[in-house]
Amino acid sequence: MSPPWKVRAQRAIAQLAATGDEFAADDVLLECNLRPPRRPSQLSAAFRVAQRAGVIRAVGVRRSERPSRRGGKVRVWVGTGTES
Repeated sequence: MSPPWKVRAQRAIAQLAATGDEFAADDVLLECNLRPPRRPSQLSAAFRVAQRAGVIRAVGVRRSERPSRRGGKVRVWVGTGTES
């Protein structure tokens, strides 16, 4: 049985943070092959956990590339160089 969605999302965020490149929620879903969560707030919560743990920090915003978001703004993140 695979880990819960929340655990997979947190791992994906940590994985992207470790690259040192900027990334957003779209990247977490696409590059880490995660399906969108049942509730959008689940993805926000995973980012909040990573931010509070000091794994990522916000560096800007951009328009989402996912059709379902219709060009809505998403926060851009970068890893802090620490792992939790």
